[in-house]
Amino acid sequence: MKKLLILIIVLFTIPAYVFAQEKKIPESAIKELTEVLSKFQQDVAAAQKAYQEEQRRGIRWDLPPGQFPQALMYDFEITKATKIRAGATPTGNVLISAEAGTKYKIVDKMPEWYALDVAGTGVGGLTTGWVHASAGVPVVASVSKIGGITGYLIEKAIAVREYFRNNEYFYVKGFTLTGGISPSVSLNFEFK
Repeated sequence: MKKLLILIIVLFTIPAYVFAQEKKIPESAIKELTEVLSKFQQDVAAAQKAYQEEQRRGIRWDLPPGQFPQALMYDFEITKATKIRAGATPTGNVLISAEAGTKYKIVDKMPEWYALDVAGTGVGGLTTGWVHASAGVPVVASVSKIGGITGYLIEKAIAVREYFRNNEYFYVKGFTLTGGISPSVSLNFEFK
């Protein structure tokens, strides 16, 4: 019985100790996040309402010239010879060896890895390979203008992401734009 009591005490003490060590987010940071997201939600709702009204009236919804955000497409430029792998892990099967100066289109990103388009490089049907972020740098490959409600929603999502870029408690990991009769955007937050 004594061993059981000690085991129960240990089982309840360890989680309490770990929980106590977690970073507590101050009320001011939560309030700031709430205010920014509330404003973002109001902007999205207003854009959706204007879009729906003008669609109903048969008018095309666009922003005035010069207010379109730019869509940047990135390549990953290899800065030191490296291996492009089948997965985002240093032990993944090697698909190809890449020399410094070679560029590949970026198709996805994880915290320390980039997924690259390797189609046409003779890797047996695979179209995506992974490289560690330390092996190169993202470089702008092309710029295009995005207009209308799509551009407006992207612009607002980017503004929120930039606002929280250096926040010590959370950041916008990404965002998703959903098209349709009433386009919308969702933000993906991650807590540090």
